[in-house]
Amino acid sequence: MASAHAHHAAPSNEGVRQIPDEVLCSGAAGPAELDPLLGPWTRNMAELARRFGRAAPFEHVVIDDFFATDVAASLLAAFPAPGADLWHVYDNPLERKRACSNTKAMPAPLRDAIFALCAPAAVELVRQITGLPAASALQVMWPPPRAPSLHP
Repeated sequence: MASAHAHHAAPSNEGVRQIPDEVLCSGAAGPAELDPLLGPWTRNMAELARRFGRAAPFEHVVIDDFFATDVAASLLAAFPAPGADLWHVYDNPLERKRACSNTKAMPAPLRDAIFALCAPAAVELVRQITGLPAASALQVMWPPPRAPSLHP
C-alpha cells in the first residue's frame, strides 16, 4: 500500500505567497521586457489570437518554442534530478508525483522564469492572445498563485 505522504518531504511553503511584490507590481514595463526570455512567438500575437479564437472544442493555443532556445537550455540544465532534496514526493492512491513549491529552494533560473511569468507583462501577453479586456485578464490571473511550483 502506498504511503499517504512522501518518502522524503522537502520543506513546503504551501499557502505562503512567495512571488515578490516588486514582480507583481511592476506595471511600468510591457511584454517587450520578456523578449529575452521568450521565443519568437511573441512577434506573431495576431496569429496566436486568431488560432486561439478558432480552436475547438474550446479556445486554446499551443505555443511551440515558448522559451528562447538559450533560456530553454538553461532551464533544462538547472532542473533538479528526481532524487533531489527539494522535491516533496506525493505517493498515495490519488497521486504519484514530485513537486517543489518553495521558491527559495528552486534553482535561480527556474525561480526567475516563474516570477517573470507571474508579472504584469506576462498577463498582458495572455490578454493579447485571449482578447480579454485588461480588467478581465487580471481577474483570470489574479490573485497570483500562493506558491508556484515545479513538477518533473
